[in-house]
Amino acid sequence: MFREKTARKSTSHAKVHGTVSNPKAPFLVTDVLDKYKHVLILMLIIICSSIFVFGGADWGLPTLLHADEGTIVNPAIKMLQNRSFEPDVFYRPDHLLIQINMLIYRVLVFLYGVTIENINDIGIEVFYLTARVVTGVFAVGSIILGYLIGKKYSNFVGLVSAFLFGFFPLYITHSHYATPDVPTVFFMLLFIYATLDYMQKPSFKNLILMALVTAAFITIKYPGAILCGMIAISVIVSSIVEKRYARIFKHGVSAIILVLAFIFLISPVLILKFDNVRQAFINEARSTHLGADGLGVSGNMLFYINSYLTASGIILLIFFFFGCYALLSRKQSILKNIPLFYSLIFWICLSCMSLHWERWGLPMYVSPLLISAIGIGKVYEIIKTNKRFSKRQKLCFRIFAVVLCVSALNLITSSCANLLTFLLPDTRVVSQAYCEENGINESNSVFEGYTTLNPSGSTTIMDAFEKMEDDVYYLGNNRIENIIISSNMYDRFKREPTRYTEQVSFYNSLDDNYIETKRFSGISRSSSRNEITNIYYNISYIIRAKNHGTLGPALIFYETAPQNYVPYTFSSTVYFDDANKSYDRYYITGLSEQEESGIWTQGNGTEFIFYLPDSEKDLTLSLNICPLVGDNLSAQIIEIVANGESIGTLEISEEGVYDIIIPNGVLDENRLNLKFLLYTATSPKELQVSKDERILSLFFYEMSIRENTR
Repeated sequence: MFREKTARKSTSHAKVHGTVSNPKAPFLVTDVLDKYKHVLILMLIIICSSIFVFGGADWGLPTLLHADEGTIVNPAIKMLQNRSFEPDVFYRPDHLLIQINMLIYRVLVFLYGVTIENINDIGIEVFYLTARVVTGVFAVGSIILGYLIGKKYSNFVGLVSAFLFGFFPLYITHSHYATPDVPTVFFMLLFIYATLDYMQKPSFKNLILMALVTAAFITIKYPGAILCGMIAISVIVSSIVEKRYARIFKHGVSAIILVLAFIFLISPVLILKFDNVRQAFINEARSTHLGADGLGVSGNMLFYINSYLTASGIILLIFFFFGCYALLSRKQSILKNIPLFYSLIFWICLSCMSLHWERWGLPMYVSPLLISAIGIGKVYEIIKTNKRFSKRQKLCFRIFAVVLCVSALNLITSSCANLLTFLLPDTRVVSQAYCEENGINESNSVFEGYTTLNPSGSTTIMDAFEKMEDDVYYLGNNRIENIIISSNMYDRFKREPTRYTEQVSFYNSLDDNYIETKRFSGISRSSSRNEITNIYYNISYIIRAKNHGTLGPALIFYETAPQNYVPYTFSSTVYFDDANKSYDRYYITGLSEQEESGIWTQGNGTEFIFYLPDSEKDLTLSLNICPLVGDNLSAQIIEIVANGESIGTLEISEEGVYDIIIPNGVLDENRLNLKFLLYTATSPKELQVSKDERILSLFFYEMSIRENTR
């Protein structure tokens, strides 16, 4: 459309100076540079973009900070260990990416000189880094495809398109993850490229390429099936334009067969185990997900528009409209340019889903970026050829150049700001040292997703608490000494306070009733669709982030106190049977596996902690227990220690209820730490009772604590 007609002028100009007709003319570097300048500029764009794409690829490693990367890496490792080339997961389904990574992992095994059985000796971080590099390669490939598509209209448009795909901030961000989203951008571009060729020349060869790309897309993400509809549009439109109506049936049926055949060739299990595919698709189409639902179709459409405009800016939107004008103003080529709008069909179709995710929008943005590049080329052509601009052409070109520079600087600074996420230490990694120094671990803490102890999960912790009549949330497990929350979780609730009233109340209760001991925070970042404002925000963020030194979610650590636990009510029964068990609220350590009627102690000691109501009286501990005895052991001897002081020794020879007095003087305010020292614990095997080798002593049925009446 905007093809630069330079070849003929260059030739005639050369003849005037004799450089073409004179074979002995000296070799000039400038001639080579002029001849290959577009290729050299493309290479420069690729090199510069690659710095952004591959920089920080080791983000967080060996800590795994992204929730979705394991769905590609782990199946690839499993396939390698099983010596199989068939993935057994159907989540997205990611099959082509899993297979690519598995083949590379096989090379890594060879290079590291380990056997497949000892594959873990390489280190899990190597596999994740490799998978991220694979994503980066697809990102670089998208730059080349963007150039090739744009080059169909002019070399200038091709270079602009390459730049847009090389520095679009959302693509820079997601190129660092071992996820399928950037590869879908690559295949969306490849599909558009193949379809444009088909519209120009509806050959069977081009149809095969379209079908192959569609099949590859589907084996990565199920929504790739939308491309089948785009093939249908291309076949019907091209056939009607050329009045080859029989070709609609011929190419239509062929396309269906080819797509299914290529899917079978790439991943046969997607055909042979279609029930698994159906279940996975139903799961992906679920209607609820924390922080990603409730917008409706129009809301989802606006969400993706806002995500795009926040990343691109208003200037590219203006050029997008110029691009639409350029494509629609030439009636003879309107239909042949339809594929440039195909990714907008993704926008419509995926907006009909109940959920919305930023990453789902990546293939949608292919068309706006391509058409914006064409719009830039159109404006350039108007200024260059329109007589109304001839007198002020230089001024117009200067304004045009300034506008382009502002847009380009906005993309580059946004990409720089995004890149910092992967270059600076993450709060979930930095906080690991604090946890180690203070003995904070999974056994003594309750923690939600995206925290130090669960860096890539999305779990909530509200179920670990009980709301009492005073509207305060109390811990339901006395082993817990620490609470860790993350802004990646609590912000999802606080963004919709009317919908998540209970959850917001819970987080407010933590702030009001628990002791905050440490806070790790990243840096907040503002954004604007106005490029000038956004450039300022980006530069400010880069400076502040560099000075702050860490990025990532805000992590808040709380320390528990006696008043934070659900208090024990005097005379209430603590049950140990499976159906009614309530002991885990007070249990610390020293119990074996749960059994139907109760539970055995295991080892030489068992410990519980109770937080009691106020009392000035002595207490009575009542135990309904059964000892492990045999021919060589007539009784179990146990010592009971309350808050570090011995309150008595029991000799238990038979099942029954045993009472022991707890003097009021040993109580530490309202805290009661009970330890059972099991001096004669042994194994049933030693007693020749059974083959059980566990070290056992007492079998707990029930326990209670009551105030003495005297």
